[in-house]
Amino acid sequence: MAKKSEKNKPLNRILSETRNLIGKECKLKFTTRELSKKADVNLASINYYYNSKGQLVDVVEKDFHKMIEDVYVELENNKRNAKENLTAWAEKMVKLFIDLPGVMYIWPWKVITGKDADRTLLDMFYSKNNLVTKTLSKALPKVKPEIVNFKSIALVTNLMNPFIYVKGKTTETNQYFNMSNEKSRKQYLELVLKEALS
Repeated sequence: MAKKSEKNKPLNRILSETRNLIGKECKLKFTTRELSKKADVNLASINYYYNSKGQLVDVVEKDFHKMIEDVYVELENNKRNAKENLTAWAEKMVKLFIDLPGVMYIWPWKVITGKDADRTLLDMFYSKNNLVTKTLSKALPKVKPEIVNFKSIALVTNLMNPFIYVKGKTTETNQYFNMSNEKSRKQYLELVLKEALS
């Protein structure tokens, strides 16, 4: 008898569908019953692998955190200048948001609801020592650190903003702006990077 593929194992289906519910559908308040139906497993299977829905969400949150860390590596490339690093980072960030728009909802949602959001991830976006701020500081050595930090926050916000109003939908449904369109995306990124670097 052939060995069951990893993809078809109940645990993998549970994780995959949780990533889809949060990442693709932007559903943060899904029920375990809804998850069991999507993953084609019984409720007991979810309870077997995870003590609570919160524990399962934490596992997926860590996966998303790793994805974002992998994108932020672009800012540390020593073979490019600061602007090139920011461009590579911004392009990868937007592609991540196109594929998984819910990535940007999970941490603010946890903060708003009083859950324990991963502080390291919030620091990655908003602390004064985050990599975006450090990279902008290199590109703008004469600008006051406080202003550079404001520019950093504005840049991250500008990357997220086109996706905020399409919660639970694909970017193609946005009648005003389509980030999936390569030409539009390139023009938008050029604009926000120019603003950040001015």
